[in-house]
Formats: sequence, structure tokens, C-alpha cells
Amino acid sequence: MNYKDVILVVSALLGLITIFLIGTRYKENQHTNIYLIAIFLLNSIRFLFNGIPDFSEQTNIKRQLDLLYFVSISPVAFLYFKKSINHEKSSTKIDFYHFFLPAILFLVINNFISASLDIKELKIRTSILIFFNLFYVVKSYFILKKSVWNRNSEILVKSQQNVFVKKWSCLLFGFLILIFLIYFLNLLLLKTQFWFHYTSEFLLFSGIMWTFLYLKVIYSPEFLYGYDMFQNKIKEYNKHKIIFDNIWSTKTIIPVTNLQDKRLKEIIEGEIDNYILCIEKLALNKDLYFSESFKIQDLSFKLDIPKSHITYVFKYHSKISFNDFKKIIRIKKVIHLIDDGYLKNNTFDALANETGFASYSAFFKTFKNSMGISPKEYYVIRQQKLQ
Repeated sequence: MNYKDVILVVSALLGLITIFLIGTRYKENQHTNIYLIAIFLLNSIRFLFNGIPDFSEQTNIKRQLDLLYFVSISPVAFLYFKKSINHEKSSTKIDFYHFFLPAILFLVINNFISASLDIKELKIRTSILIFFNLFYVVKSYFILKKSVWNRNSEILVKSQQNVFVKKWSCLLFGFLILIFLIYFLNLLLLKTQFWFHYTSEFLLFSGIMWTFLYLKVIYSPEFLYGYDMFQNKIKEYNKHKIIFDNIWSTKTIIPVTNLQDKRLKEIIEGEIDNYILCIEKLALNKDLYFSESFKIQDLSFKLDIPKSHITYVFKYHSKISFNDFKKIIRIKKVIHLIDDGYLKNNTFDALANETGFASYSAFFKTFKNSMGISPKEYYVIRQQKLQ
């Protein structure tokens, strides 16, 4: 085996390991579904057949595997994005419509075009595959742009997870774009030998790319464990660490220009971390934030910290306002109550009232802006996981 074969085999094995790891927490992790596993499996099988010498000599099998990969990867990636956005795990009847055209393309190209070395037929084949993949690349772009990349959130609950989802979708979509560019480059080069990928550098490049992606997944606990990582933030308090570290900053976020605030900064600068820990401790261990009338002066009184100091912390060391921080704590409590079975004997209105929201509409809007789905959708997903 030469170094190219080694890279392809390593990438294939990493893909299989990744499939196993994400499969062990398949039900709990909202980032994974059957189509992500299909993407990884398609790549692993392709790299194995191209990397293992005994297999790599099977030209016809390799050609068919490559063709299967190129007619499947874009539709499967689109379905992965669609399902992950809708928090669905399995296939539906509607999904199979996306496999009808790939199946037709596979049969036509495999039986009439793939074995040909005629430049004109190779152009036709590659052009068909380019436009076919471009169609699904565009569809994926618009669904991600609408539902993931442009998702606005009033507050930062689950913001770390939302940022991760955006980064992950951008990364996987970027791979889809690179696959499309390879097709386009193929058309420009017009190399008749390009179909036999063991003579091309592009397969090696693809193997390196996917190796990077697999390592990214394996070394990203938030991907492997999903929402559990956010819940485990609560345990960090026992280690005396700031829990909502995505909200706070030990350094001032904006310049302190106000003369009075400058004087206050000199007094309390060494106490910022302690103030943040006190604010979080009260939020996580008391029910004060679930009172509709709870205000910053009440927080000041309970902590025995001057109101001006608390105001300073939220103004210069917090990425959100005090009111939005209250919403974070309330939504966290909502999630806890739903997971604990509160809705078995109570309504969503009662849940909204229990957690300090003035009305159900305010509760609904805050929850959806925070979690990306409605309270009912979250409840349904939670029930499905428990089945």
C-alpha cells in the first residue's frame, strides 16, 4: 500500500468509528439522523474499495460505487439538513421521492455511459451530474439559510448549542460545495481518465477532507452528546466555575466612558467574578426569578450587593440584559419541568404561569426564540425519545 491508499483506508476506518460513536447516542442526539449515518457510510465504503489494493483493482465495482456516491451524496445531505432542522430521526414516504431520480440516473449512466471513453459522452455524463448536484446544493443552501443561519434569538439560552449547529451545518455544507466544485473542475479539465479516481489527486484530497471532518466529530463532545452537554453545565457550579460562560465576560465588553462608572470600576473590578457567581447561584437555587415582579433591585437586596454594582455587571460584563437573563433562567426551569413530567398533569398555560411568564403568548414567543421550536414541539420530541 502506498501513502495514498493508507490515507483512504484510515479515512474509511475513522468514518466507521464515527458511525459507531454517534450510533451509541443516536436517540438522545438531535444532530444525528439516519441520513448523516448514510453520508458517512457512503464515504467509508468508497474509500475502502479505493484504498485496499485487492479491491482497488476491481475497476467495474469501483466505477459503480463512485457513481452511486455521486448520485446519492447531495440528496442524502439535503435530507440530513431537512431532518435535523425538523428534529426527525427516520425516513418518511416523502423522502423516497428524492431517491427516484438518483436511481434513474444511476441506471442510465451505469448501463449506457460510464464505460465509455468518448469525450462527448463523458461531457454529457459529467454535465448531468453537475446540474443534478447543483440542484440539491441550492435546495440545501436555502433551507439552511432560512432555518439555521438566519435564525434570530432574543436571548442566549442554548446559544452555544445554536452556534455549534450553525458551524456544523456550514462545515458539512462546505463539503457539499467542494464536491460540486470537483465535478465542475472535472468538466473544465476534460480528462478522459478522470473517472478512474485512483489516477487522480481528487480522491486523495477528498480522503483528507473527510478525515478532518471525522476527527472534528470525534473530538466535539457537544456533537456526540448533544443537549446533555448543556444540562451538565449545572454540575460545573460544584466546581465553582461560571456556568453560563457564554453570557459573561470577566473583561468589559464595551468601553467604560461614563465618569461615574469609571469610579465604580476601580472599586469593584476585583469582585466581578464573585458577583457573577452570586447572581448565578441565586438563579439556579432559588425561585425568585419565577416571580413576574422580580426586578434588579430585588436581586440587589437578596444578594446584599449595591444595585449600582449589579447594574454595572450587566452593563459591562454581560452580553445580555437583566430581563433577558431572567428569560434564560425561566426557560431552563421550563425545560426541567417538561423533562420531569410536569405536563402529564398540567397544561402549557399552567407551565407558563409557574415559571413567571405574564401570559402564554409571552411564554411561547420566548421559548421558540430560545430553543428554535415551540414548547409543544419540544414536548413531543421529548416523549418520542422516552419511548
